[in-house]
Amino acid sequence: MQAKHNYKISDSHIGDFKVWHILNQKRDTWFSIIPEYGGCLNSFVVNGRSILWSASTKNEIESQTINYFAGAQLFPYPNRVKNARYSFNEKEFLLPQNDYPRNNALHGLVYNQPFTVDGTDIEKGEISISYDYQKQHPGYPFEVLLKNKFQLDENSLNIFTTITNMSSEDIPIGHGWHPYFNIPHRTDGDSLQISGNEHFPIDEHLIPYGNTEVLKSFSKHSAIGIKELNHCFKLKENKVQKTELVSSKDGVKVTMITEGYPYLQVYTPSHRNCIALEPQTCIPDAFNNQIGCRHLKSNETLELGLRIKVEFN
Repeated sequence: MQAKHNYKISDSHIGDFKVWHILNQKRDTWFSIIPEYGGCLNSFVVNGRSILWSASTKNEIESQTINYFAGAQLFPYPNRVKNARYSFNEKEFLLPQNDYPRNNALHGLVYNQPFTVDGTDIEKGEISISYDYQKQHPGYPFEVLLKNKFQLDENSLNIFTTITNMSSEDIPIGHGWHPYFNIPHRTDGDSLQISGNEHFPIDEHLIPYGNTEVLKSFSKHSAIGIKELNHCFKLKENKVQKTELVSSKDGVKVTMITEGYPYLQVYTPSHRNCIALEPQTCIPDAFNNQIGCRHLKSNETLELGLRIKVEFN
């Protein structure tokens, strides 16, 4: 008799996109990714409870995944670059201006690029993908190998990322993820705790300026309330950082545990039916202000980790 696997791996289509699903067959727990659209993290469901603002129709792909960067992988700059230009090694580079009506570059160059599925492991609930960046845009004329491994536990989703500089020279890099956590109701009454209370003030173009400011609201669990958030927080200088979100509706607690991401962008969209908690290796405009910007040497690899853990009361 053939042994039954703990996990099931399948695929389907949403519009023109192929979506890969990893299911824990012992419980109603699964996640999905869209490799051909930037390795996007599309959904995460635990015991039947949807954790992320996800897409299941073509219209949702267009309105959420594309327009809001929902679940996007952000590389080589995870946030904004002022006026879509920066200098490196005494050369100036121009990036695509996609932050309308501002003239900034936003969320990197791979969020909509086709990743390759390198393999799956039905015993471990894993899928591995990669993208071989080969100077695709003149504003970032370097060679980088980006790999992700997604792994499902009973109540957690783990994402391991490696970034390897394949160029013969040093390169600037940043990385992040853009998940929106699905409450699903207005976020105002939900509780948020962040492991850091310093954030970077921003100007009218959403670019940081000056020194950090203190916002104590979320240093311990506090209701989000009516705050309009588009803040980049500096997290405590620990190897591992934790951010917690608790739903006021059903008490579900989501803990985001990160390694190698010392900054967190928190964003409340205008409809306020979800909240973006975006782990990032650097702050906005890091290619210019250099805060958190990593310079990888030739053949050097950066390893990063993100875990989303869900607990029920």
